[in-house]
Amino acid sequence: VEGYGGGGHVFDWSLIPESWVKENAHRVVLSGGLNTHNVGEGIAHLQPCAVDVSSGIEIAKGQKSPELMQVFIQAVRDADASIESA
Repeated sequence: VEGYGGGGHVFDWSLIPESWVKENAHRVVLSGGLNTHNVGEGIAHLQPCAVDVSSGIEIAKGQKSPELMQVFIQAVRDADASIESA
């Protein structure tokens, strides 16, 4: 991808077979197009060991929003809690 950061494109997580997810859960870093609205779904699908976000919490190119960062962190925590309670 040319330029700063990623392209903000989200991979179709449903294309990854469930058997692969079971074998590789907690060995994946989820990144690419993540934001406050989709990070929970990504965590639910892949159960990653970490997530990486950049433009998904920006209010302008290169300018992170503390508010969006907090919402993103809470979405991650909520998704983790859902997995742990399942």
